[in-house]
Amino acid sequence: MLSPARRYACALAIGLTIPAGADLEARLADGDFVAAEKTLEELASEWETAAETPSDRIEWARTLHALGTIERRILDAEDAESHLTLALSLFEKHAPGEAAETREALALTKQDRGALDEAEALFRKNHELGHPRTPSHLGLLLLQKGSYEESGRMLTKALDDCPEDQTIELTRRHADLGRYWHTLGSHARALGHFESGLTLLEVKPNELTISLTSQKALAELRLGDEEQAAKSFEHAADLAREAFVNRPLEAIPYINNLGILALSSDDPESAARHFEEALSILTEAQLADHPAAITPLNNLGVARLRLDSFNQAYATLVQARELQREHLSEAHLRVAETERNIAAASMMLERPDARKWIGTANQSGLDLLERLVRHGSETERLNFLQRIDLVSLSCTLGEPETIANLLLASKARLLDQLIQPIDPQPAPTWSTVRDKLPKDAALLDFVRYTPPRGESRYGAILITKHATPRWIPLATESRIQNWLSALQGRLEWKAAALAGEAVQPPPFTLEGILRELHACVIEPIDPHLPDDCKQLIFSPDGIIHAVPFAVLRSRDGTYLCQDFELGVQVDSGRDLLAPPPTRTLDDHPWLLAGVSRFPTSDSSDSDPLSEVLRNPTALPGTRRELRRIDRLAPPASEQQLELTEEALRELSFSPRILHLSTHSFFLDHDAPSSEAFDFDRSAHRFYASGILLHRAAQREPGTSMASPNDDLLFPGEITTLPLKQTRLVTLSSCESGVGTPVQGEGVLGLRRAFALAGSREVVTALWPVSDQGSPRFMERFYQLCLSTENPAQALWQSQREFLANATDPEEALLFNGPFILAQRGPLLPLGEVVEPRRSFPWLWLLVLAPLALFVLARLAGKIQR
Repeated sequence: MLSPARRYACALAIGLTIPAGADLEARLADGDFVAAEKTLEELASEWETAAETPSDRIEWARTLHALGTIERRILDAEDAESHLTLALSLFEKHAPGEAAETREALALTKQDRGALDEAEALFRKNHELGHPRTPSHLGLLLLQKGSYEESGRMLTKALDDCPEDQTIELTRRHADLGRYWHTLGSHARALGHFESGLTLLEVKPNELTISLTSQKALAELRLGDEEQAAKSFEHAADLAREAFVNRPLEAIPYINNLGILALSSDDPESAARHFEEALSILTEAQLADHPAAITPLNNLGVARLRLDSFNQAYATLVQARELQREHLSEAHLRVAETERNIAAASMMLERPDARKWIGTANQSGLDLLERLVRHGSETERLNFLQRIDLVSLSCTLGEPETIANLLLASKARLLDQLIQPIDPQPAPTWSTVRDKLPKDAALLDFVRYTPPRGESRYGAILITKHATPRWIPLATESRIQNWLSALQGRLEWKAAALAGEAVQPPPFTLEGILRELHACVIEPIDPHLPDDCKQLIFSPDGIIHAVPFAVLRSRDGTYLCQDFELGVQVDSGRDLLAPPPTRTLDDHPWLLAGVSRFPTSDSSDSDPLSEVLRNPTALPGTRRELRRIDRLAPPASEQQLELTEEALRELSFSPRILHLSTHSFFLDHDAPSSEAFDFDRSAHRFYASGILLHRAAQREPGTSMASPNDDLLFPGEITTLPLKQTRLVTLSSCESGVGTPVQGEGVLGLRRAFALAGSREVVTALWPVSDQGSPRFMERFYQLCLSTENPAQALWQSQREFLANATDPEEALLFNGPFILAQRGPLLPLGEVVEPRRSFPWLWLLVLAPLALFVLARLAGKIQR
């Protein structure tokens, strides 16, 4: 007959169905795992000598299983692996039905020790056998290995398959999926799962409660809810102090989280103390080289960087990286983070290995980028992309060729993948792009970066035909933003003044503002441009997307569109490598569409969208604009006045040119331009831009944002329009070029949506478009499009002509300055600029003809007399 201790150990071994140990506290009366380990070691030793029959060996295996599980719990993974391996061999021989539980525990232990491939093999065998906890464990292992797509799929299925009456198991699966979303930067989704898990727990606070509370606090912190995060961290710490009073090792994650909170509160000194405390607990337990030390080591390195203790930071971070090599996949997000921190420390110390570390960090970041842009929804991928900084260290170091290649590999990478989801191709080098440039062209590749010490600023890589790239630092982000805000204020004043409103003018004139913007983003580049440079290609980043390049004014008083023959925007230098268009602009019918009047309703809603839809102004100029363009359009082209969403969605052909003249809007002007958004929490940003069609103002309150027949066209709806054969889209509408900037990925808005729908070239406007001035401007633009076969040149030339001899420069800028053109594809040859078409003055003839006849009749009467 078994002794009480033996019965207890065997019951523990049999009942421990969750090897991670979340239920172990309830099974140990005193919570003393060290004492339990000693007891089980003695029992295992007794069984080793006494187990003669198969049933004895099964009891021995159960004891080894319990011992290995407890050893893993107290971070003794080496002994745990040895005991669990022996237990598994005994079970497989004598009780195969009990082997799965031990195989699961052994896989988790191997994962702890960094043997990820061995752990995966064990998990996959259990998965084939249908072990209930394996999908979650395997999903978390795949997350650690960087297999994000399969990890997310497996963790989601594990949650979906969990019976609702298994409350504890369901809670764990919410926690697992929350960890997945937290890793990928979708913190709002993570928070939802952590909160769901906490809601399910109706038992006395236990380790699972503490873990979920702490994870919830981290998600709240990443979402900017610092006050709520602090409360959650404090609550988790209180629970942990009570639960882990005699088990300091298990308090390490919560001590580490207090340090993260201190870092976010700009208190690196307190943060360092918390991280040092976590590490000292591991050291005292002789576990300084355990994988549990990786996170506090990396975080301590960050805190020491903030404290300017660069030598200490470097040593700490290198120690973390060494542990990562033993225990983590090279594709893990934490590896890329640590390498970037080491690179920052080595650069501040001016170490000779700084360039090596920066190169290593860059490559890790690019590898991650390629993994993460290829799966998940656009929302999921955008959430991650905002949180990966591939360029700041290289820009701070100022190595032109490295920066140029980084930008070519990473900029607008998600947009490319969405447009053409093909297997990844090697990123082009700067020399490949240079070879595609005409000899009189220059690529200005702008980038926002943040030095390790200092505020965010912009720089530009200059690539020309016969030179290596040049790196040119530009102005700070705050300075550029201030002048862009001044530009918006002056334009609003000018529009109000022209409308007859008596308003006080802002202190700066448009000319002065445009000179300052020129000084911020063009003047530093000017000395490096070749003397024969005639064409500029702009690849903006961040707030540079809002810069109206064509109308920037030099110190000499000339506009940029007067100094160069062409200016065009691209999302990335890679766009220049796309094939050129194979069809001319007039070889297929156009669609010329617009809205001149908007039937209204009596909606009393006061949200921002309802304000836009309330009584939109009529656009009588739309009729004139479409008539003028129609005279230039090829045969079979169509005009559609009072365009509806249904008519646009059900087009019977893909027009070569789509011209839309109506109202558009952007609702999010006050959003910080450099803020990282969680698009799950801020989904409204996908609906911040839109186009008003005929019945938009009659949209019923509560209508779904993606309603197909409300005549309100959002970006997500635009991407599905039948425009695969459309070459040029022109949006003659207010603020159609404005959107939410995402660092390194462009602007979320209407232009991006039409590019995803298939258009090669898109014309948009950065500020309100004049209903009076646009008909003449657009007529001239299309006249030049047909003569040059180069829409970018046509737009630039039109702006040059309309601004050159304006009697009121500010009015001319307001009317003709907002338009920009972005394209995918190489620069096209400069075409012939024809003289403006002189239309016959039929209106004046009709007015003056009767008067002329009257005068002639009077003269004839006098002659007769």
